[in-house]
Amino acid sequence: MLSILAYLICMDPLNTRREAQDKDAQKLDPALASTFSHMKNTIADEATFSAVYKFLLSHVSDPIWICDETGNTLFVNEHFTDLTGFTQEDITSKPSIDFFETRYYPTIQDERRRRKKGLISAYEVQFRTKMGHFIPIKINAYPLPNGSTLGILTDLSEHSVLTDIHRTIIERMDQAAWVANSEDRCIYANPAMCQMLGYTLEEMCTKTSTDIVPDKYKKLIEEETAKHTRGYVSQYDIHLLSNRNEEIPVHVWAAPLPNGGNMAIITDLRNNEKEELAYKYLIENMNEAVWLRSKNGELEFANQHFCELLGYSQDELIGDTEFFYWDKASKPKIYEEHHKRSQGISSVYQAELRTKHGELIPVLVSASPTLHGGSFGIITDLRDIIAKENVYQNLVEHMNEAVWLGDEDEKTIYTNPKFRELTGYTEEECLGETSFQFLDQDSAEMVRKQNKLRERGNASKYEARLKTKSGELIPVLVSGTPIMEGGTIGILTDLRPIKEKEHELAKRDHYLATVTENSADGIISTNLDGEIVSWNQGAEKIFGFTKTEAIGKHYRLYTPAQKIDKGEIDQVNKEIARRGFVKDFRTQRMHKEGHLIDVSLTKSGLQDEQGKYIGYAIIYRDISLQKKWEEELNLRFENLKNAYSELGKKGRHMDYFVDLLDIIVGNFEVNSVADFIIGATAMITKVDACTLRIYNRESNLLMLKATNGVTAEWYNQGNTAFQGSLEEEAFHLRKPTKILDLQQEPRYRSHQLAIKHGLHSILVIPLFIHDEFLGGLKLYISKESKFSLLDNEFIENFSKLASIALKLAKRS
Repeated sequence: MLSILAYLICMDPLNTRREAQDKDAQKLDPALASTFSHMKNTIADEATFSAVYKFLLSHVSDPIWICDETGNTLFVNEHFTDLTGFTQEDITSKPSIDFFETRYYPTIQDERRRRKKGLISAYEVQFRTKMGHFIPIKINAYPLPNGSTLGILTDLSEHSVLTDIHRTIIERMDQAAWVANSEDRCIYANPAMCQMLGYTLEEMCTKTSTDIVPDKYKKLIEEETAKHTRGYVSQYDIHLLSNRNEEIPVHVWAAPLPNGGNMAIITDLRNNEKEELAYKYLIENMNEAVWLRSKNGELEFANQHFCELLGYSQDELIGDTEFFYWDKASKPKIYEEHHKRSQGISSVYQAELRTKHGELIPVLVSASPTLHGGSFGIITDLRDIIAKENVYQNLVEHMNEAVWLGDEDEKTIYTNPKFRELTGYTEEECLGETSFQFLDQDSAEMVRKQNKLRERGNASKYEARLKTKSGELIPVLVSGTPIMEGGTIGILTDLRPIKEKEHELAKRDHYLATVTENSADGIISTNLDGEIVSWNQGAEKIFGFTKTEAIGKHYRLYTPAQKIDKGEIDQVNKEIARRGFVKDFRTQRMHKEGHLIDVSLTKSGLQDEQGKYIGYAIIYRDISLQKKWEEELNLRFENLKNAYSELGKKGRHMDYFVDLLDIIVGNFEVNSVADFIIGATAMITKVDACTLRIYNRESNLLMLKATNGVTAEWYNQGNTAFQGSLEEEAFHLRKPTKILDLQQEPRYRSHQLAIKHGLHSILVIPLFIHDEFLGGLKLYISKESKFSLLDNEFIENFSKLASIALKLAKRS
């Protein structure tokens, strides 16, 4: 229908033009020409032919609008009136330009000139309806032989909002945008593009891509444009010429368009050059030594700390390919790792540097390949760390407890002298053996069960029997703790002294059981009313009351009033009524002199021949000494555990630093870096919750990027203002800010959410490089006292590296 309609519109209904129409018809598609010829022969009179012509126009499914050569309306169909509200009478003879928003007048005039040249045009405008509001439409306009115009309208209302959003985004982009037609002439440039080059949009639309680049890049532009004709996207770096003839370094991402043109997103690299200078300044002043090698292995760069560490000048180091500053024993490792870099593999390893004066320095090397085939390395001086490790090692070596360290396969990788003393094995005999080698069969099964806890990251304590080289079995208390690398550390305490004491007590109990009166335990009996019926010498010794002083008295004689008031006696009696006895119930009773005694109570009911309860038999054991032993033993275990925990913590800190350095030299996107930072912070600090916000300079907002320990409700806060925030204060102070009570802090904006999560205090850590604020870490804790457990030195050092990682990720 539209094909026939397009041809019919091109016909002049006047008889004087039929000859011209016949000639035009010969140029059309044969099917259309045949259709026209058939209609002309069938409909001979002009009135009938015009009626058919208008009928076809009225029933086309799109709105139709026909104007004469001056732009006045001649005809509209029903679909046009449905869309606009205007009737045929409303709009006939009216100038078409009166129905458009004024900002489109230049476009309409340009398109009218195109039609006068016989060209078809398509453009988008805002049309004023009869109700007075504007709707977005697209007009496909066709020139007619008599100078008139046929317009076919498309309603764009459904797409207008999205189009406005896209237009707003492009016009507000920091990056420059350029769109060219198939002749490579600019048809659109966003404000960033115009501002960068210093041209107005009208001036830009007179230029091709070769007009705004230096001559040396024109061949490259032609090659890249040729790729677009084949459908390829391309990226390249060139210089653009501003209206002042200034050369501006840019990165271009260009892609073909369906109409044969192309579009490009252009990034101004001048800011990148400034950033590179900032990074170079940062690297030059790092505490770590930094070097850079080319693809051919030549040392291209060494920072000041690297030179100071070795005692060489930069001139003496630059150009080296022989690795002359490494110790001879380390060189095979250096060459091996350098070969990995040539294959694109990063690595972390230890080696020794030899200074200009011959001193050997142990270092940790973190090296990664560069994009251009070279390598980049960061060297950390390990002398201070090794000195601290020696302190911890000396502590472990001289412990009274045996220490065993195994890998994830339960194979021994370290034992301290006490372990070797207990088992009778040498260090060489221990290394590589599984833990089961040193245990009896039952204990080995116990260890296998405990290892399942270790896989879930849980520590545990249990008793086992250590098997010596001579076959002797030694009872030990094992405190097993998982380590990050997947193995286990076990601290073993020899229980023989304690077992011997227990054996002696058992013998005494057996002996005294036969001589109740002389029993060391207090053996007492009472009636149902609580009156004391019997009282042995053990009771006299424990409580200080003689038999004469006790018998006939109520148990309140030696029972503290607060125990009675809290219902302890009633609770014990109820349990006896249910089970018949209560065994080893730990409580306190009162001595004749008024002080409290820790006792273990075993109580059972006394029955007569008919099975009726007539009273209670109570055995009291003084456990003051045992409790003291247990407290001392637990204290020793805790001290040992804390000492090793501190040793492990330092190692974990170093692991997180190395991981963060890998991120810095790698190519990680911002979300991955943020997730790592928040995860590492939560693992090391053990705070109740933590969040990471990244600063958006354009909006001056803090964007929530990653969280740990809080629910999804936290994201309902949205983005928060930087001005007046706790992060802003911490950034101005250049150090973490501590808030002890969030409820009393007016600048904190999420009081109710913090209360819901049980969070009481906060440590705000600014992330920045020089004077550039990047974001902030917030560490939440439920109790103010937990602040003392935070390792502030680690947090500050970790936040510095985290700032570098975020900066590099944002740049990428």
